[in-house]
Amino acid sequence: MPAAIRTYMISLPYNDIELFERAMVEHGEELAAVVLEPVMGNVACILPDLAWLQRVRALCDEFGVVLIFDEVKTGFRLARGGAQEYFGVKADLAAYAKAMGNGFPVSAVAGRDEIMAMVEPGRVAHGGTYCGNVVAATAAAATLEDHRNAAGDRDHFRQWSPVNGWDSCYFDARGRAARCFWRALNVQRAAGEGRSADRLSQLQ
Repeated sequence: MPAAIRTYMISLPYNDIELFERAMVEHGEELAAVVLEPVMGNVACILPDLAWLQRVRALCDEFGVVLIFDEVKTGFRLARGGAQEYFGVKADLAAYAKAMGNGFPVSAVAGRDEIMAMVEPGRVAHGGTYCGNVVAATAAAATLEDHRNAAGDRDHFRQWSPVNGWDSCYFDARGRAARCFWRALNVQRAAGEGRSADRLSQLQ
């Protein structure tokens, strides 16, 4: 990381309450935002310590810091309301992609009214080559409508256990988006138990 960038950000370990509290006490008045993945997706899906996630929310409120969730992988997968619904911790801003368009190249930013209201001419600009792409927007609208019509937020997912020796395996009720996410989580579990070779072969 370039030295100049370090002056503008603080990088902290995931799930470490003590270090986060210390950083907020020392720098909370200077911070604009805290950005995190509610579930770390690129490292075999590390789940958050709920106490840590709740403490992050509380300290952001205390110091007036915007909490931003990267829900690109968790949005519309853990639950229709993403990780925020699943863990019961609300972010001020959240980024979405992937699942919201069922594979189409689409993304979105959502957040509290007072923050989103700043995106307007003369204040905060928002634009891009593919903004408002009709095909991607139509795919997202259809996908989100399908999620909205699904039966019950928690009932939308069913648990099937055991599956080929796994402790548990979660699937979308229609066998779609959640499968990839939870398969990755189970890869982590298998590797931790020294069973990765035969279990990974079953996922192919």
